Amino acid sequence: MSVLQGGTLTKISHYLFAIGVSLFIAMPAWAGEPAVISTSTFHCPGMSGFTFDYPVIRNWEPRTPVSKGRGRCAIPFNWPPCLRLSAAPQVVVETVPLSVVGTMFDVKSTNRYRVRYEKMFDPSPYISGYEPKPGNWDWLVFYSRNKAVRISRAQFGKLGGACAEKFNDFDEQAFYDLIIYTFKWTP
Repeated sequence: MSVLQGGTLTKISHYLFAIGVSLFIAMPAWAGEPAVISTSTFHCPGMSGFTFDYPVIRNWEPRTPVSKGRGRCAIPFNWPPCLRLSAAPQVVVETVPLSVVGTMFDVKSTNRYRVRYEKMFDPSPYISGYEPKPGNWDWLVFYSRNKAVRISRAQFGKLGGACAEKFNDFDEQAFYDLIIYTFKWTP
């Protein structure tokens, strides 16, 4: 008599099915769902001449952009309740003269609207002579003939422990890729 006779195969398949159902029930609510749930178009009082879209990321939904003075705006974000933060995470968008960020003629990247851009390292908060790791950057800078728009890099970090089991990380790649793809100068 083989091991699979007498209903043993049926018992094994029911057991495997039960394990699969248990794993599905134990999965976090966001698991398997996309982190990007929609997009928003950047609008901030006192800022004009350009536009871009940015993604709305589950558990990190952006709040209404806030003007921080002439040519400067912050996009504050909600965050998972398991993180204890004293201030809302934010991305700062500002218009700056070309003299602050350099010249656009050294820039190698261009988006679909033929806007030149680069990811730039800011040496000012670091010790003199510090060399960043490849791929490390602080600002995403878009260039026109007479000004630049500088967008700070969000340093939201990675969730860990029980927080990571219930909530998704901020999807930095999706966030900046959409900004690059949609950024354009407007009249």
